[in-house]
Amino acid sequence: MPSRFASWKAYFALPPTRPQRILVGFIAVDSFGSGLYLTAGLLYLTRSLGLPAAQVGLALSVAGLIALPSGMVVGKLADRFGPRGLTAALLICEGLATLSLTVVRSVPLLAVSATVTAIGMQGGRALRGVLMARAGGEDRLRLRAYSRAAANLAIALGAALAGVAVQVDTREAYLAVIIADTATFFVAALLVRGLPAYAPLPAPPGASKLSVLRNRPFLGVTALNGLMTLQYGVLMVAMPLWVVERTNAPRAMVAATLLLNTLLVVLLQVRVGQRVVDVRAGTRTMRLAGFTFLAACVGFSATGHLAPWAAAAALLGLTALLTLGELWHAAASFELSYHLAPEHAHGEYQGVFSLGVSASQAVTPGLLTWLCLDLAPGGWWVLGLVLAATGLLTGPAARLAARHLAGRREVAAG
Repeated sequence: MPSRFASWKAYFALPPTRPQRILVGFIAVDSFGSGLYLTAGLLYLTRSLGLPAAQVGLALSVAGLIALPSGMVVGKLADRFGPRGLTAALLICEGLATLSLTVVRSVPLLAVSATVTAIGMQGGRALRGVLMARAGGEDRLRLRAYSRAAANLAIALGAALAGVAVQVDTREAYLAVIIADTATFFVAALLVRGLPAYAPLPAPPGASKLSVLRNRPFLGVTALNGLMTLQYGVLMVAMPLWVVERTNAPRAMVAATLLLNTLLVVLLQVRVGQRVVDVRAGTRTMRLAGFTFLAACVGFSATGHLAPWAAAAALLGLTALLTLGELWHAAASFELSYHLAPEHAHGEYQGVFSLGVSASQAVTPGLLTWLCLDLAPGGWWVLGLVLAATGLLTGPAARLAARHLAGRREVAAG
């Protein structure tokens, strides 16, 4: 027992270096703010400001589409000027945009604010990847897994606090959430300033100057990972609607499945992530994730006619299975995005990789609603088969990308 306790303690120990601890702290603070906004932000816009829900949704969708290319642009800038200053600047811009929501009174002004926020979010994804690579060094995959676990815990805490404001349901309560969310951006920016001023890495002599957009094998891996990212929408989009509209399970299962998912990610992401150490392990893990998602989707399709408590038990078990696939997918995507990119161009490559994720997230709500409700139960099978096929195809695509990168290095060395 003591040795097992010591083993678990080692997994949850803070990262060993100061930059790594600062990076985890910044991500946790930023994620806490995300939990606040995701829970109460839209309700503030509709219930407190009185903006029409349909117009709010349209404004946020347009903002997301405008911001899609920003990850690649910001990533390229990070390769040229370094990531620290850009990260702090984007956080400050996001904070000011969030603060502007306290005085916004029209949908066009909301669209402007949302666009600034969306650009910050998209660019921030790429910059986090660069900072992980620089601060983590040889241990960057474990650092990424640790950061993801910390982020999930922070989001849950932020959501719980914002839930109080939702229960109170007054303008003052919602304003308090917006102001608290604003503060997290500025605190996160201050933390980022404590990181070293990482200088851009020079390209090796003879290294290819071709844009990542001409690296077709890497773009293939990016597209496949984007498809696999549809799995995140199962719990966030499909599950609440499925539980309430198509099963006999208690409605509380919506919150229960999300809490179980968060708990498992916090407890297990580091353990799972440390086992994925190269491209071969990444492709194998992605394949396992695909088949796990297939099994979970088939299981969810069969819960529609179960008795209430049987449905509740099945939903919890299937959520645990889905989360196992999520852990494998997260670890594999971390590995592939880093090892298939040249060291001097992580910003540009991480920006493109995050673009695949963002594009997937843009279509996820409509697509999963159509598949998992309108076409249920067969739509669940279609989603599962797509995810399983994606896992299988990732292997050949990643091997091509690895050979492409090795070929470029040989040309540079020659």
